[in-house]
Amino acid sequence: MSSLAVLERPVQRQSAGSRGFAGAALLLALAAALLAGWAPLGFSIVTVFLFAGPHNWIEGRYFLERLPARWGSCAASSC
Repeated sequence: MSSLAVLERPVQRQSAGSRGFAGAALLLALAAALLAGWAPLGFSIVTVFLFAGPHNWIEGRYFLERLPARWGSCAASSC
């Protein structure tokens, strides 16, 4: 007769840090929803300018990492 091994996993409690993070995320989402309802055009413009700067820096760094260290003879032929 075969027996099935039952593995019991201990119950993990949420730490105070995870509850705080979840509360802060919920508060941020609620504030964003309220601002978007109160001033949709202004909030969207602020949001675009707020996130465009860091996005462009990351995209620029990604582009610069893929450039060759020296162009030299590599520019004429695709190395």
